[in-house]
Amino acid sequence: MKKFLSVAFALQLSVIWAFAQDASVNVAADARLGWKYNTLSGEPISAASGFKGDWLNLKVSGDITENLSFIYRQRLNRLGEPSSFFNSVDFLFVNWKHNDWTFSAGKQIVLVGGCEYNTAPIDLYICSEYWLNIACYQLGISAGRTLGDKDALTFQICQSPYNGMANNLYAYNLFWEGKRDLWTTYWSANAIEYNKGKYLGYLTLGNRFNLGELTFD
Repeated sequence: MKKFLSVAFALQLSVIWAFAQDASVNVAADARLGWKYNTLSGEPISAASGFKGDWLNLKVSGDITENLSFIYRQRLNRLGEPSSFFNSVDFLFVNWKHNDWTFSAGKQIVLVGGCEYNTAPIDLYICSEYWLNIACYQLGISAGRTLGDKDALTFQICQSPYNGMANNLYAYNLFWEGKRDLWTTYWSANAIEYNKGKYLGYLTLGNRFNLGELTFD
């Protein structure tokens, strides 16, 4: 049995530039450092224990005009991996807002319900097996509409998280975020193509509860 103990802390640096009346850029860097102790059947795993640096993120976001914005995040700790530069980009997309509608295009978070997918990996310490094995950042487009000041519905078409298994696979996702006094929903209905013409359909019901200073998912 594999066991682990982790003690970590995060650092954040943020800088904001305003270079026009309606335009601004926010640049932030995040890092997570800590100490780990991993064991397998009671024996320590030396390569996976000790002081470690897990994450180093660069995040840039800003407003281009009153209605047009962008957001970009890259995991700098993945640049040395045997993958393309773009694979280390979590997301890079633009948003265009018109009244209650928001349209987005680029590399986005796959809209799967639950709180893991709406949280940066640097802020996740123990993750579900599904999250660990699904590529939750994909190229796609989405359209969302706010319903009053408490609810938002978004429909997304993107590359399938299983796109590595075959070419030209797609996912179709409907996502509801609803905010109440103590309760926030992250619910989704998803049709994920895992082979040409074959889909995995599922419902995901993520819930976040805010009780004063205490938050749990």
